[in-house]
Amino acid sequence: MGCLKSGLQELTDAERRTLELIWRHPNVPAIRLPAMAGKKPGGSVWLRVGTLAKTKLWERMPRRIKSEFERPDRKPFYSGLLVNLLTVEDQRRARWIVFELRPETEKALQSLKIIDRFSHPPSNAYRRLDENEVERAPVGFNAPAETQRVTRAIIARRGQARFRQALLNAYEGRCAVTGCTEVNVLEAAHIVGHRSRGRYEVANGLLLRADWHTLFDLGLWAVHPKRGTIELSPNIAEEYRKFGGRKLHAPDDTKLAPRSDALERRYKRFRQLLRA
Repeated sequence: MGCLKSGLQELTDAERRTLELIWRHPNVPAIRLPAMAGKKPGGSVWLRVGTLAKTKLWERMPRRIKSEFERPDRKPFYSGLLVNLLTVEDQRRARWIVFELRPETEKALQSLKIIDRFSHPPSNAYRRLDENEVERAPVGFNAPAETQRVTRAIIARRGQARFRQALLNAYEGRCAVTGCTEVNVLEAAHIVGHRSRGRYEVANGLLLRADWHTLFDLGLWAVHPKRGTIELSPNIAEEYRKFGGRKLHAPDDTKLAPRSDALERRYKRFRQLLRA
């Protein structure tokens, strides 16, 4: 925390106000936060957090910490030094990204008296996707079988929400194939399916754009378990073929990267479908 604290001692007034906004308004989408200070919503919070982390913190960080937020094929995720990214849903079911100060950031800012130590209530205008409310079977569907079906669906959805959020964090909000960063079309894909006893864990998942998730489930592509490259079925549409042979974008952290045994199982299934 010492490196973090020393970098945060040099904050400008604008940077202090940005971090205070994140702290005082939990659960509010980053793009909406300026409105909390009477300004128009926009991307200023995104830019300021990223610039602050890049210019005042990054070079101070030990190599082991930097490695958590950088990838060999793209720029480091500087903002990760300060915040975690969470997904919320508004009343219209639109999804938004929320910034949450990392515990180390909170402690450093509090010790510097930049933020207070009070716990601020989250906005009730948004709901985090990993906090689903208890639901009941609709009126007219009171049979035990239907109640059990609804209960199973709720359990599955809760697991999927947490699973997706974990993948969003691990993959820095980018599709593992295309690099797409539009959060509304990114989905959590199991490598070994849940019905085949695949677990809800990051190492058994891929963050994929919706169309690539569908193609993955249809067995139209797979990841070579040793080379880590994308292999495509000859039956896949022309527009997707440019991705054939490319390396999968996987987390640098070996604990979060796809498990080799899971990729092997999925790859064998893919090869079997090709021979069918």
